[in-house]
Amino acid sequence: MCSSALGKSLLHQPGTFLLASMDILLSSRPPLEYLKPFDKPTYKRLDGIIEPDRNYCSLFESGPPPERPKVENPRERKEREWKEKTIEHIKKIREESKDWNPKGNPKATHDPYKTLFVCRLNKNISEAYLKQVFEDYGAVRKVVLVKDRDGKSRNYAFVEFEKTDEYIGLVRVIIVDAYKHANNKKLNGLRIRVDYERGRTREDWRPRRFGGGKGRSRTSRRDEERLAELLREIDEEENMLRQDEDEGVKGDSPGQEEQKRDSPVAKRKERSEERPKERSESRGRRRSRSRAKDHKRKQRDNDDHHKRREKRHRSRERGKDRRESRRDRSKERREDYDR
Repeated sequence: MCSSALGKSLLHQPGTFLLASMDILLSSRPPLEYLKPFDKPTYKRLDGIIEPDRNYCSLFESGPPPERPKVENPRERKEREWKEKTIEHIKKIREESKDWNPKGNPKATHDPYKTLFVCRLNKNISEAYLKQVFEDYGAVRKVVLVKDRDGKSRNYAFVEFEKTDEYIGLVRVIIVDAYKHANNKKLNGLRIRVDYERGRTREDWRPRRFGGGKGRSRTSRRDEERLAELLREIDEEENMLRQDEDEGVKGDSPGQEEQKRDSPVAKRKERSEERPKERSESRGRRRSRSRAKDHKRKQRDNDDHHKRREKRHRSRERGKDRRESRRDRSKERREDYDR
């Protein structure tokens, strides 16, 4: 904008006391465009009057009411998901345990009866250092430190001795002594655990990943009970399927269906299905009994509170009466003394 135009815009407008630019800013806007109001929808007027001649009972459904659809609550859904995942995991573990063969491991020690299992090792311990530690109890033939795919220690190893019975001077060193003295020994700041090798010496042994192992797991007692109950159900189901296959109670004929329905396997299955209902009913009875006990205890506590309150009130009244009688006696003595 040139200086002449700027000077003209700053001049006063005739009849006003404002500059031209301020007059433009403060001037009123043009009127709004007129719009025709829209028509409101008409609703049917409702009243409380019914038609006396009309049969309204025919509008209702006849017959028994439909069954109420069962909707599981969050607790039941969580229990069902846990059960499905646990069953799938157990079946997978059982399939994998069938291929588990510790005797076919080429990296294992030669004689399992001369081998000790050592766990809770420090990750920096080497096979040479472990051999040096266990040579105090006898001649060590081989040390196998178990490692993962990346070559890192998995914190347990197997130590094989040359003999199970050996004399060093006048001291008799046996593998049992090594097991007793090395157990709970401190190596590199950690206390190790020593046990006999059980994978190749016991037929019924299974490692921890297959549901075996030694000692209790980290799960709570309640989870252990739930898992044991689930294992029993899986075993019963597998036994029933196995018995069905052995007995050949499979077919579409009515005689075979009746035989299958009356078989002890089917009866056991019905009983297993009824168990959760019985458990839920017994749980409800226990809860009702506990609620009744809580109510009685609260009522008893309330009664004891009122009794204690009344006792305090009575003792307070008795104290007040004693104080008043004491005042009266002292007042009488003063009056007698003044007379």
